[in-house]
Amino acid sequence: MKSRLLFLLLLIPQLIWGQSSITSGIGYPQYFETKPSGEVIYYRVQRDYGQYPAPANNAQFEAYVQGCVDCKVPRVAPIAWAGNVRITYLADSARIEVESSATVDVQLSFNRYDDSTLIGRNNDGVLLQNGTFYGSGNNNKVGYGKVWKFGKRFGVGGIKPFVPLKLIFKNVATGSTYTHVVTPVPRAAQSVLFLAAGNSSPPSNNGGPSWFSARYTYVTATAKLDIEGSGEEGVQLQIERVDGQAMALANTDNPVLSSGVYYGYGGLSGQGNYNKQWSFARRGDGSGGVPSVPLKLSFKRSNGTVYSVVFTPTQVTRQQLFNASTGTTTCDFAISTGPQSVQCGAGMTLTASVSGADASGLTFSWVGNGFSGSGQSVQTTAPSANGTYAYVVTASKSGCEPKSANAVVNVTGCGQAISYNNILVLGNSITHHGPLAPNALFPGHPGWRGGLADWGMDASAPEKDYFHILGGYFKQLNPSAQVKELANFTWSGGNISVADGPYWEQNYWRLQWPGGLDYLNNVAAFGADIIVWRLGENVGDDSQNFIAHGKALINKLKKPTTKVIITGSTWYGFGNQTSVTAKLQQLANEEGYVYVDLSNIPGARAGYENHPTDAAMQVIADRIWAAVPKGTTGGNTVATMAGGYGEGSLTSLMAYAPFVPTNNQISSWPQGNTTQYIEKDGIKFGILKSVGGSISHLSINGGENLINTNSTPDHPSVFEGVVNPPDVGRSGGISIYAIPRKMYLEAGQSTANCPTGDVGWNLVQGGSHWQQHSKIHFFEKRTVQGLGEVLYTKTQPYQWGLNDVIGQSYFHSWYWLEGTGVNTHVKFHYIIELNRPDNQKQHRESAQELPFIYTIATKYHYHIYKGNNPGTGGSLTEITPPHPSQNSIPQYQEDTGAFTTSEPWIGSTGDDGVGVFLVTPWNSRFHGKQFLGRTGNEFSGSSSYINSAPLINFDQEGVYAYTGSIYAGSMGNFRNFYNSTSFPKMNFDFTFSGGKMCGWAASSSPGQLINNQFVWNIGHKRAEDNESGHGRLRSPFGSWKSADLNNIYIKGVWSTNVREIRLDWQKAGQTDSQTESQYRHITVNGTGSMQTIVVNMAGYTSPTGGTWDNSIITNISITSKKYPENPIYIGNETFTPAYIGTINPN
Repeated sequence: MKSRLLFLLLLIPQLIWGQSSITSGIGYPQYFETKPSGEVIYYRVQRDYGQYPAPANNAQFEAYVQGCVDCKVPRVAPIAWAGNVRITYLADSARIEVESSATVDVQLSFNRYDDSTLIGRNNDGVLLQNGTFYGSGNNNKVGYGKVWKFGKRFGVGGIKPFVPLKLIFKNVATGSTYTHVVTPVPRAAQSVLFLAAGNSSPPSNNGGPSWFSARYTYVTATAKLDIEGSGEEGVQLQIERVDGQAMALANTDNPVLSSGVYYGYGGLSGQGNYNKQWSFARRGDGSGGVPSVPLKLSFKRSNGTVYSVVFTPTQVTRQQLFNASTGTTTCDFAISTGPQSVQCGAGMTLTASVSGADASGLTFSWVGNGFSGSGQSVQTTAPSANGTYAYVVTASKSGCEPKSANAVVNVTGCGQAISYNNILVLGNSITHHGPLAPNALFPGHPGWRGGLADWGMDASAPEKDYFHILGGYFKQLNPSAQVKELANFTWSGGNISVADGPYWEQNYWRLQWPGGLDYLNNVAAFGADIIVWRLGENVGDDSQNFIAHGKALINKLKKPTTKVIITGSTWYGFGNQTSVTAKLQQLANEEGYVYVDLSNIPGARAGYENHPTDAAMQVIADRIWAAVPKGTTGGNTVATMAGGYGEGSLTSLMAYAPFVPTNNQISSWPQGNTTQYIEKDGIKFGILKSVGGSISHLSINGGENLINTNSTPDHPSVFEGVVNPPDVGRSGGISIYAIPRKMYLEAGQSTANCPTGDVGWNLVQGGSHWQQHSKIHFFEKRTVQGLGEVLYTKTQPYQWGLNDVIGQSYFHSWYWLEGTGVNTHVKFHYIIELNRPDNQKQHRESAQELPFIYTIATKYHYHIYKGNNPGTGGSLTEITPPHPSQNSIPQYQEDTGAFTTSEPWIGSTGDDGVGVFLVTPWNSRFHGKQFLGRTGNEFSGSSSYINSAPLINFDQEGVYAYTGSIYAGSMGNFRNFYNSTSFPKMNFDFTFSGGKMCGWAASSSPGQLINNQFVWNIGHKRAEDNESGHGRLRSPFGSWKSADLNNIYIKGVWSTNVREIRLDWQKAGQTDSQTESQYRHITVNGTGSMQTIVVNMAGYTSPTGGTWDNSIITNISITSKKYPENPIYIGNETFTPAYIGTINPN
C-alpha cells in the first residue's frame, strides 16, 4: 500500500566545521579534521559498508565518513548554545530527525550542501523547504528536549542518502548561527553529531549507585539489547519485564537465557572504562528476544546490594542509563495502594500513596491489563469481565531502587464475556508487508528497513504493528485464540499472498483469482468468529459497485454468527479516500456491522511510503479493540445483526443482545399484575408480568397509555392472587405460527375446537385463549453502560388454541430506550428458541405477528410509505379499514390486509397524528386491524392493532433473532427520526451455508434443512394444485430499488427433470394478489450439479404487462410454472440454493 509521509521540522542553531582531507593508514583509511585551534582529530572508518557499495573515490568516502557518526568519536562544537546534538536517519522513508539538548530558543534550517532545492514535510503536516528556519518540537527523550524532523512531502522530496547536508542552527535570542555539514548514512540511529562546547560526553542519567555506571544499545529489528557497564567487579545483572511476562533469551555464549535470572558479564574492550557487557537476543530458532516494552534491570553487587532501573528500550546506540553517583542518596520512601470495587466497564481512578522522609521527587508508572500510564493518580476504564485484577505501580527515584505495589480492583456487574476463538483480519500492507529489499521495485528504490522487515508497514517491529497488538488483546480474552490474516492461508495451488488484500482493493470488480471468491475457500473454512475489515487505502476506483462487492467478500468468509467490524481509511481526506470511507461506512450501516473511524490519527501517513508510525499503529489497534464486543456491558454498543435478522445458536445470537442474562431477579418482581418500567426523556415503557412479559405500557410525557391491554378477557382467570388480570392475547409482543394452520393436535386436543377460530400451531407470549398465563422463567433488569436500564425476560409461551398446553419453545426479549429528546425510542431484541417435537410439520411459510402491538382504539389511522424514494420524506399512504360492525367478517373486526412497504415501518395514529410506529428492518410486510370500535382507552375491549407480518417457516426447529424499534410520538417527529437514523438494511445478497435459510421460505411445497443444507422440493404435488407440483420459494420481505437488482444470480443444484421455472416479484404497496401479472420464465438445465443462472431484469415487461423498472421490489419468488402450463413433475424434484443475490458468486 502506498501513502504519504510526514516529518517534523522545528527549531535549530548553526555550526561550522573546518576543512577535511583523507590520508591512508594501517588497516583503515584515516579521516582527520583540523580545528581552528590547530588541533587535529582523527576518525577511523571500517571497510564494511554493509548493503551500501564501497566508495569509488575520496569524495564519496568523505561523504560516508561525515555521515557515519557510528564510526567515529563525537566532536565538540565551538559553541555551547546549540547543546548536544544527535541525529537519526531513516533511508527507507528519506527522513532525518535532529535532537538537541539546548535550553535556549533554537531554530534549524535544512539545506543541501550544493544549495539545490530541498523540500519535505514534518510530522505535523507542515510543508518544509531549504533556506527557512523552523522551530523545534517537544521531545520526550532523556537529555534531548528539542527535535526537528524532515521527510518526504506527499511521497516526494525528503532527505536522500549520501547527499551532504548543511544543518544551520540559529540562536533566536542573539541571531548567531552555526553550520554543521553531515552526510546521511542509513541506519544511523540517535547517533551523537556533536557535543556542546565544554562537554566531553553526551547527556546521561546521573544518580546511579556509587559503584556502577551503565549504558545500552538496542536494535529493534532483531530485538537485541546490549548492556555495557563500568565500575566494580563481580556485578551481576537480571532483566525482567515490568508486566511480569517471561522472555526467552540467548546470546552468542549461551543458547538459553531467561528473564528473572542474574547473569555475570562478559569482557568488553576498546570502550575505555566500559569493560563489562551483557547481551540479550533471540534464541537460535528465532523466538523470544527483548521487546520494546517497560523493562526492569537489576544490578547486584557481590555483597548482595541491588540497584534497579526501569526503562523502555528504543532504537539507540550506547545511550546512558545511569552514571555512578558522587554523593549520598537516601531512599527512605514506601509505596502502597488500596483495593477498590468498580462496575463493569466504568471509569476508575488508580492512586498510589507514598510515605517516608524521601517521598518527594518520585516518578510513577502503572501497567496492567493492557493499560499503562504515568503519574501518582491515573484514570482508566475497568475491564469488561467480572473478576479481580491487579495493576502494578512503580515509584522511581534517581539513585534508588524502584519500589512497586499492586492495586487490586474487583470488577462486578458484567455479563458473560465473549471469547473469540478464530479472528480474521482482512488487510493490506498496513496489516502485513513482506520483505522489500533496496532496488526491488526500481533502481534506486530504498527498500523497507533494509529488506528485512516482514510485518505491518511501517512499524518498527512486529509487536509494534496494529495486527500483533490487536492479536495480543484477543489473546487476553482467550489465550488459545487464533488471529489470522489472508497470508496465513493456502489455496489448492499454493499459498495465499500478503498481496491478495491490495489486489482485491485494486481489482474487486475484475478479480482473476482462480475460481473467483472460491480462491478463499480455506479462509472461509476457518470459521471466523469475528472479521476485522482493514481494506480501503489502495482502492483507486470505488465506482464499480464497491459496496456490493465488499458485501460479497464478507459473505464469502463469514458464518451466520460472525461479528464484523468495518474500519474506515487511515488516509481519509487524501485523494478518493473520503469517498471510499463513506462507502465503507455505508456498507457497515446497511449490514448492521460495527464501524470504526480511523481518520485523523497523527502519524497515520508518517512512515515508509505513507504508512503508520508505531504510535499510529497503537491507536489503530486501540480503536478497533474498543469496538470489539467483549462482553455484555462495559460500554460496548449493541452489535446489530445484518438486516436486523439472525439465525444460529442461542449463544451466538445472545452476543447481539445488550447483555447475557446471569442474575435471575424473578423472585424480586412483585407478585400479581405488576409492571416493570424503564423511562427516558419523557418516554415510559413497561412490560407486564401476568402476560409473559408482553408490552403493556408506552406513554409520552406522562400522558395516556398508548397500549391496549383489555381488562375484560373472554375467560376468567387468577394470576398470583389477582382475579381477572388483563387479556393474555392483547398488549404487545410475539405470536408465531406454523403448519398445520388448521387442526393442530396435541395432548388429546385439536385447535379446531377453539371458540374464536382454528389458528393451528400458534405460540403466544401472553398465554392461551383460555387465559392460562405464559411462564416467565427468567427476569433481569440491568443498567448497561451506554444504554441505561434494560429489561430482559425468558418466557415459555402457551399454545393459543389448546387448553393448558404449554409450548416447548422459549421467547427471549430485551427492551431498552435509545436516542435523546424526541428521538428517544424503544429498541427490542428478540430470540426465538424454537423446538417442535411433533410430527405434523410440513415446512412451509406462515404469516407471523413478529411483533404485534395492540394500540388504543383512537389510534385507528394506519400509515405506510410505498413510494419509490425511501428515506426522502415522500407522501404517505393511509390504509385505514372501515369502522368495525356487526356485518364485519369476523364480526366487529376490520382488516387492512397485508401490504409491503418501501420503508420497513407501519404507524398507528390518532386524529391528532400522534401514535405508535413499529420499525422492523428485516421485514417490509405489515398488517393492521381494528377491533370493536374507534373509542376507548388501555382497558377497553375496542382497540387498534398493527403488526410486522413476515412469512416465515417456523416448522424448522432452530434459534432465530430479530431486532427493531418502537416509536411513540407525532408523525412529523417519527419521520424525522426515521430518516436520520441508520437502520440495518437487509440487502438482496443471500448465502445459504452452514445451515442458513436466510429468511427464505417455501410455499405450497416443503423447504427445509437436510444435512445442514436448505433444500426446496419444487416438484412436490398437492391435490389443491391438481397434482401439478406448483411450489414457491420466497425471499424475505425487503425494500430494494429495481435498478439494483437488474442482474440476479441464482447459484445452486437443480435436480434432473427441472427444465423451466418462473421468477415472480412484488412491488411496494401491492397486496399478495396483485403480483399475479409479474413474472418471467427462466430456462433451467437440471443436472444435479452446481450451476449459476443469471437473470437480467433490466427493462423487462412480462407477457401480462407486469413491469420491472423504476420500482421498489419488496419480494422475489422462484416458482414452477403454474397449471396448466407447468411441466410434469414426478414429485421429487429439488433445488438446493447456494447463493441468490446481485453479485456474481463465481
